[in-house]
Amino acid sequence: MKIFCPVYILILAALLFVISSSGYAQTVMQKKQITSSYRLGELSKFGKKALQESRDGRKKAVDFAQKYKIQLRKTNSDGSISELVKVDKLGVPIFLRTYNAQAAISTRASFLNTGGGLNLNLNGQNMTIGVWDGGHPRPTHQEFANVPNKVTVLDAVSPNLNFHAAHVVGTITASGIVSSAKGMAPLSKVRSYDWNNDIVEAYNEASQGLILSNHSYGFDSEWLSQNNYSFVFGNYIDESSNWDYLMNSAPYYLTVVAAGNDGYTNYNLQPLDPTKPQYDKLSGVAVSKNSLTVAAAHDATIDPMGNLVSVEMASFSSQGPTDDLRIKPDITGNGVGLFSTGQLSDSDYFSINGTSMATPNVSGTLLLIQQYASENQNSPLKAATLKGLVLHTADNIGAEGPDAISGWGLLNAKKAVEVLAQKGKTTRVLENQLLNGGEYSIPMMASGSEPLSVSISWTDPYKIIGEYYYLNDKTPVLVNNLDLIVKKDEASFFPWRLTAVDQTSNNDINNVDPFERVDILEPNGLYHLTVSHQGSIGLGQNYSLIISGLEPKPVLGELESTEINSNSAKVSSSIIWEGQEGVRDFGFMWSDSQVDFDLESNIVQLLNKADFSTTVTGLKPNTTYYFKAFTENAHSKVYSDLISFTTHAALAVLGAVNSGEL
Repeated sequence: MKIFCPVYILILAALLFVISSSGYAQTVMQKKQITSSYRLGELSKFGKKALQESRDGRKKAVDFAQKYKIQLRKTNSDGSISELVKVDKLGVPIFLRTYNAQAAISTRASFLNTGGGLNLNLNGQNMTIGVWDGGHPRPTHQEFANVPNKVTVLDAVSPNLNFHAAHVVGTITASGIVSSAKGMAPLSKVRSYDWNNDIVEAYNEASQGLILSNHSYGFDSEWLSQNNYSFVFGNYIDESSNWDYLMNSAPYYLTVVAAGNDGYTNYNLQPLDPTKPQYDKLSGVAVSKNSLTVAAAHDATIDPMGNLVSVEMASFSSQGPTDDLRIKPDITGNGVGLFSTGQLSDSDYFSINGTSMATPNVSGTLLLIQQYASENQNSPLKAATLKGLVLHTADNIGAEGPDAISGWGLLNAKKAVEVLAQKGKTTRVLENQLLNGGEYSIPMMASGSEPLSVSISWTDPYKIIGEYYYLNDKTPVLVNNLDLIVKKDEASFFPWRLTAVDQTSNNDINNVDPFERVDILEPNGLYHLTVSHQGSIGLGQNYSLIISGLEPKPVLGELESTEINSNSAKVSSSIIWEGQEGVRDFGFMWSDSQVDFDLESNIVQLLNKADFSTTVTGLKPNTTYYFKAFTENAHSKVYSDLISFTTHAALAVLGAVNSGEL
């Protein structure tokens, strides 16, 4: 079913809501490093396009409101704010509405803060996040006084104070004057905007090095239902495409968006599966490929070591997936009973529920992960790496594998930082590029003491939107289709994917998601991973590779001998799982006596030798020699199995020249 988008289809954006009671932080050098990798021509082109569409859309919105006698902005009965911000290029009016219905412990952000279990000092120092919302926080609130210019309002001479924006910003950055209101990143800074011209302003911020933004708003599902516009649910529309365009052009920039608060309603009158109307409720930016879409859960029970004991999803949290069966939402945060800052006075506080609250719980925690990366590798992570890392390390909720309710599970910042800390030991975090027609393959030796997990993540190019929307169209919107597969001998291990709105499988290739993860729960021995692609990927696709559960010691390949003569022989080995950062030594040792072998009197060291082989000379004819290979890193010295061989006999002189026998 195709649906032409006439002018004046009113889409009310929903603010997830159920009430229960200046300057960048990155260094100048890091900002230059970030933006130097951007396609600035593409960004500039997008900025001009977005600005013109915003101006045209706003004029159409004013005309629409006048024609139908609709207020451009109003306060709803539940206290949320709705505003008609534009009419998009296909004639769809966009009404945005705020979503309303102990967070740091649930996401393990507290383990990263000063005094946390990892002995780190990550509080958001020198880090900045952008927040777009239905208004602005109160910049003079006592929770924002600990850092100069902590909250900066960018798009108004005086702030348009809004309780929802105040609570969102406090959840991210409140200093903890009232301890129960302490934010995830209490020393961070916030650049605050209202939601008018959000994508134009986001373009300007991303162009200057902003790496993270929070968006706790979306479309109004109730209005869509009342006006029979179910084609919007799960659909990759112009709004979804535009944000993907921006994030693909600025690959360090990640938007964190709320899933919605329609979990206990069935507003979608034409869901993907009519027998399961509790699914297929996402819309707008939440459907984009490159954003991180956040679901909400109650407070989690976490043990003293930071392990998840139990957690319950919030009944109001909107379920996915997308129409093409992508895994959305992506991640879950704490969205129930969050206590944070208000807007009525400099000491105003209140509690609120909603995915609007889970979203800053997640984005504020992600800011700490970026701080760790910036301080320990002198650069923040690319958005695909950050997104991939948190999906790789999330705590599963419910049945094994991802789902369309909680995504990949509850955010676990402690585990994410531990993966970064173990790079080159038991984990790998690599930012690679796959060329068109190319393939990347490496061996992996599993430790066997934990699951072996392998993930790839990439920021996919935007999908061009035509003049029609199709109801429940399952055609993949993925542009560059990368594939991940892990093999051991004849066995193959595939990434997770959705096969239905409520069914997950890991028995086949995933052709829809820009994130893929393979989990081997009880690994043993040597595996090989391969990253490839289907179809054309143009000039290539940057992607991030994340691996955990590796053997921390160097692993030697089989030792062999060749080219044996009477006084020399060639011996060869290899480091099967290389990629070992910190491999300090590699070589061979030998003896003509097993008894004296351990004396290591004869050693050839081949540090950084590419082919891991050498020809040993000076051997005695017709003699048996015993060889071992060895390698060493910061953890241990590893020896190969012993091999032996016998040199050839010397060429004998069978007679004298004068005997005539030669």
